[in-house]
Amino acid sequence: MKLKRVRSEDIASLNSIVDLEKELFLDGGLNIWAIQPIAEYQFIYKYGQGDLCAYAILLSKVKDPKTVYLFSFGVAKNQQGKGVGKSFLKELRLELCSVGFTNLELTVASENKAALHLYKSQLEVLSKSFIKGCYGDGEDREKFVFKI
Repeated sequence: MKLKRVRSEDIASLNSIVDLEKELFLDGGLNIWAIQPIAEYQFIYKYGQGDLCAYAILLSKVKDPKTVYLFSFGVAKNQQGKGVGKSFLKELRLELCSVGFTNLELTVASENKAALHLYKSQLEVLSKSFIKGCYGDGEDREKFVFKI
């Protein structure tokens, strides 16, 4: 599998990510209008060999330039349970370190056991907190800061 940064002019890859976002996050998925400027000014990575297997959307943190926020992380449903997320996260960590990041911040739903297991098994927890109503009523999230 191959890790590649997606640039704003790579509309085909961005559209594939939008499709996967909608498949995984339904109405919460991002559209091309949101993803294209992120690709221009922040970081989007894709992972796969030919077909898109996984992606990550990351935002640099203004208040802490050594921390990057994992805004969205998705693995195609037909690739889940095959170690793709683990391999992707490993390569992504190396890439993020190479561009100067030392910490990864993210939020995750408590009921998303697969994501929690992936992050906790692959990353060192620096801090953890709970955000009630992070995305509205009933949309609570656990917030983590991990050492990359």
